[in-house]
Amino acid sequence: MINSDEDYWRWMREYPARAAQQAEIQAAARVGERAGAQQVELTLDSLLAKLGWTRRYAEHAVQPYCSCWHDWSGCVHADDQEITPGAA
Repeated sequence: MINSDEDYWRWMREYPARAAQQAEIQAAARVGERAGAQQVELTLDSLLAKLGWTRRYAEHAVQPYCSCWHDWSGCVHADDQEITPGAA
């Protein structure tokens, strides 16, 4: 807790080292997380599952008239066809 100017300046001096130390701890944790994770083969189905998209939505999203990439919730074509990313 910072109660005085002295506390504030001490915190300002110490913060970069603390932030760097915390970043190293977090990076090491991510390395461990990746090492322990089972790798998933890249397939269309695995990608769609990760994105939460149905195949119907993905087929819509690649069409030249689709504006979903700019703001999928505002794509009038998707609205007309009643297509949302996660709905079947």
